[in-house]
Amino acid sequence: MYISKKKKTQQKTQIFKTIAQDNGLTINKVDIFNHLSFGIDTNKKIALLSNYSTHKIVDLKNCEGAALDIKKKRINKTTEQITDVILNFKIVNNDIVGFNIFNTDVNRLINGEIEVGQKWTNTINQCIKQ
Repeated sequence: MYISKKKKTQQKTQIFKTIAQDNGLTINKVDIFNHLSFGIDTNKKIALLSNYSTHKIVDLKNCEGAALDIKKKRINKTTEQITDVILNFKIVNNDIVGFNIFNTDVNRLINGEIEVGQKWTNTINQCIKQ
């Protein structure tokens, strides 16, 4: 099981690096978590995010900051269910670019996506401030 998981992670990393090279990026920081891949080219200040087969490139030089948006649905009086976890980038012209980390239509159960999203938000905000 361990070898299988490590092999899948290596394959995801290789695919992620290929996407980066195709876009002229040199990824300095990489993080792979389940179906999510995240990387930053710290020299060009560009973030590359990948979720299953989709990817997004965000120019951090044009960003004011990043924030995590957690959407919930009330099931009953005492219970709420997380439906979406979105990493939002606030662009200088007040636009917001979002990247979906978790969605109940795609992923059945949430499994650490909030913690990973918070970590990425902090990393992105540090890169923007530099």
